[in-house]
Amino acid sequence: FLGAGGMGAVYLADDEVLAAEVALKLVGPGLAGTTGGLRRLRDEVLLAQQVTSPHVCRTYDLEEVDGLWL
Repeated sequence: FLGAGGMGAVYLADDEVLAAEVALKLVGPGLAGTTGGLRRLRDEVLLAQQVTSPHVCRTYDLEEVDGLWL
């Protein structure tokens, strides 16, 4: 567990495909289950993909798994 904020909780994880440590954000159904919440999450991903800074994590994907958005 790395931390939590308004959209969900963030965990340190190992990406076995990329062979790298990644930050994994889990967004619960309370936020992602609404049209506005899902739109906000999608907009955050699109904006984060445009940022290139050593101080900002890269965003690679947005997926739903068992009712949670990752």
